[in-house]
Amino acid sequence: MSYFEKGASHNRLGVGFLANKFVSLLRERQPELGITDVDIENVTIAALCHDLGHGPFSHVFDKEFISRTRIGREWMELHGERWTHENMSIRIFDFLLDDNRIAFDEERRSVVKEYILGDMKVDRGKPYLMDIVANKRNNFDLDKVF
Repeated sequence: MSYFEKGASHNRLGVGFLANKFVSLLRERQPELGITDVDIENVTIAALCHDLGHGPFSHVFDKEFISRTRIGREWMELHGERWTHENMSIRIFDFLLDDNRIAFDEERRSVVKEYILGDMKVDRGKPYLMDIVANKRNNFDLDKVF
């Protein structure tokens, strides 16, 4: 059951819709934040792509299967980081852009990937946008709401 949209289910379109609506309302109600059309698009794209890297059965696959297999160990050796669905999502995002020859400048690509990861290491002057898709500070983001 959804309290947001009649007949809605947990899916990327719903999260993308909510992210777009949320950032648009922030811009409308708090113009002093300087939210741009590009900011809205970046957050929306990140919301749509955040869970691309999930395997079957979502987090069970990520935590119970991958971590116990050769795939998890090889990922660490190849990439120097633990396998997570977010890390896989940014690689799929890059692949989709590159394979389909979608023009997306490197700066903007980096921003969307930071939003997918919830990467607070980079300060772009609007840290609240980072929390909408993958909130690493208190784990409350639109992905959990929907």
